[in-house]
Amino acid sequence: MARLDAIKQAAEAESSPMAFDMMIAPGNEQGSELINEAILTLVAQTGSIEQAAGELGVTSLQPDDAGHRF
Repeated sequence: MARLDAIKQAAEAESSPMAFDMMIAPGNEQGSELINEAILTLVAQTGSIEQAAGELGVTSLQPDDAGHRF
């Protein structure tokens, strides 16, 4: 959640708000880092959910990886 909060804070900054489209704009290293860290955190969280589901016997998960390998 901290990574998502960082994105929200950047978007709502009073002095220089950074909209999502600016975060992903080419050459925006700060925005790129915010987005990439949030994605990696969500991927790790998904792995934890999948592991917990497996331990509980839930086998019908079909996570959407959008064609990416993590």
